[in-house]
Amino acid sequence: MNMTATPLSGAIFGVDGHVHPHEAAELERAYVKSLQTRVDKLTAMLEVLGLPVEASRLYSALTLQSGKDFGVKDILAAWPASLQFRDHNAVLAAMANLGFLVRQVMPKRALNRSNRRPLLVADENGAIVLLPIGQSWAVCSGTGPLEILPAGAFDETDLTFWEVCENADDSPVSQVARSHTGYSWVRALLSRFPYLGRSLIIATSVLALSGLLVPLLISAVFGQVIGLSSMRSLPALVIAFLLILGVEAFFLTQRARIVAYTANRLEFLINTASFERILFLSPFISERASPTSQAARLRSFENIRDFLVGPAFSSILDMPVALISLGAVAYLAPAVTPVPIAAICLFALIFYVSLRSVRILTSKAADEATEMQRLAIETLDKLQAIRENGLQDAWSKRISSAVARDQNAQFRLRLAGRVTESCSALVYTSSVVFMLAAGAYSVWDGSASNVGLLAITILGLRSLLPFHTLCMSVLRFEQIRRSFSQINTLMDLPTESQGAREDYLIGPVTGRLSLVNVGFRAKDTRPVFVGLELEVEPGDVVGIYGAHGTGKTTLFKMILGMNDVLLGTVRIDGVDIRQLPLTELRRRISYIPQRPRIFPGTIKQNLLHANPLATAEQITKILERVGLRDEIEALPAGLEHLISGAPGDEFSLEFRYRFAIARALLVNSQLLLIDEIPNALLDGEIGVLLKRILTEFRGKRTILFASHRSDFLSLGDKVIALRYGRVPLIGQPKTILEGTA
Repeated sequence: MNMTATPLSGAIFGVDGHVHPHEAAELERAYVKSLQTRVDKLTAMLEVLGLPVEASRLYSALTLQSGKDFGVKDILAAWPASLQFRDHNAVLAAMANLGFLVRQVMPKRALNRSNRRPLLVADENGAIVLLPIGQSWAVCSGTGPLEILPAGAFDETDLTFWEVCENADDSPVSQVARSHTGYSWVRALLSRFPYLGRSLIIATSVLALSGLLVPLLISAVFGQVIGLSSMRSLPALVIAFLLILGVEAFFLTQRARIVAYTANRLEFLINTASFERILFLSPFISERASPTSQAARLRSFENIRDFLVGPAFSSILDMPVALISLGAVAYLAPAVTPVPIAAICLFALIFYVSLRSVRILTSKAADEATEMQRLAIETLDKLQAIRENGLQDAWSKRISSAVARDQNAQFRLRLAGRVTESCSALVYTSSVVFMLAAGAYSVWDGSASNVGLLAITILGLRSLLPFHTLCMSVLRFEQIRRSFSQINTLMDLPTESQGAREDYLIGPVTGRLSLVNVGFRAKDTRPVFVGLELEVEPGDVVGIYGAHGTGKTTLFKMILGMNDVLLGTVRIDGVDIRQLPLTELRRRISYIPQRPRIFPGTIKQNLLHANPLATAEQITKILERVGLRDEIEALPAGLEHLISGAPGDEFSLEFRYRFAIARALLVNSQLLLIDEIPNALLDGEIGVLLKRILTEFRGKRTILFASHRSDFLSLGDKVIALRYGRVPLIGQPKTILEGTA
């Protein structure tokens, strides 16, 4: 069932493109009345399904006005059920989940632009939705009917405006926008903070000025008070000194707050975008990446955040202060100037040489650390096999060798950092000595005074300190570069491209499946199976048989679009799955995976993931059918029982398989895929349940199931015998089982 509305557009315009004033108002009212009916209808449906009333109304108005063809399942699935939002934040999150670009905008720009877009306007008392209707706005509140108000009839005071854009390509971080700007993803993300640079420049400029005044005031105290032994000017100097310190403290605090806010905001945006990107990556890509590399990508921003709030970034911000201080030294004592200039050149040389060396050592250390983590995961995964085959000693030597390489690489990296720090400290200390010597010479020849020597020394130290800090942080800079590179690489990985697929409206699956010369190659390019030819008619039951590693699970993933079909063609209802929207395709196929999982949330929410429109009665019947009704009702909160930890710690493997079967039945698809179930479970009630499903659904639903047991395979109309690297055998169960015995 689809709920759409066509936005008011050319209906109020004449052939010449001009608005007919006498018709516009009437057409606007008619359109709003029609939209009101649709909003009421969709809101009522969403309310019945458990969404809060006021937020449902705002959400309905935005989705209907979008003009896109969303089904009710899509609208409901986009609602952030796992979030504890009950207000407009949930509406914004849901619109983003539907693929819209949601961004906060300035009120005047949003209300007065030529191509106006739907707006969500919020304050502390609630929210409303503004829909552009001709030259006016239709206002949708959480309770009352839609009203038409003319443009400019809003008090913008204390209101927050959120704009909902149909085209996510408007975002500066989109592929389309970055193809024009040439920015990397992180650089494009920083462009969303247009006032950041301006604010930091203002704060740094004030700090640079105070950096000049403080040494001069200190010199004045020595000259006017101590040198002349007069207290007359001391109060004024103290007041000026405190005033300057207060201003400097204020702007240092403001700069720190700006940087901290930016770091926290970037952390949220990068982490959210990274998780979203990983979720939308093709499974063919994401499943090939090791868990350690995936975790490294998600940890990348930790390095960036630490850099932003650490001394290294502060030293970069203090560069203008350093250069201005150097200019003051050149003005007060030209003879001293060559010393800090030479020191800055040495700092630059040390930084450049160290950075090149550290880049190589960091790469080696990262590779060894990744290998060590991979080996640790492999050890835990194969622990039982290692014990059964008596490989403890050999495996221990392998681990010891990996640990030694890892520690050696880390030692060399840390040593390079310490050498850089020592060289930088030597240059800094030597510069101080030479500046004092040059200053003393200036005092002797009369070009500077004793009091001026103090100011020159302080200014000289302030000009060198940021460069010294940069050299001390050389390891951090390489970490930042790698972090940026990892994030940019992740965000540039191709997702499951929808493109033209979105234009194909997929209907209910009838169960007809065609596999035309299908094959699959492993990572090392060796063929797992080739030349699979099969026509499955609606209602057929097909068993899949084969040894471990022959591609049973892979075949299911190819049908679901989770593995790219590189050899041959997979068609569902006569359509190549490469032309279908993959998310919609998977929603229309019932699938029981080899390792079923229950997600954090309530039992009911987990079931509604399969079918958001399922009623309480349907859920109860399905649970009773799979034998879970009594067990779930015995939980403290029943269907509302909250799963917060690892489901495997709370529920047995049999429970998780029954639950997976319940979800598959709730999808109510005409195509059911059942991956291999452990033999120990097939000997019990799960086996009885599976046989009942195969028997009852024969002729009614298409079923593909994987098994190595003849008592189950004999229930199929056909059996596919997968053979590693060879063409599969297909035939009647008795023929195939006798031939492979």
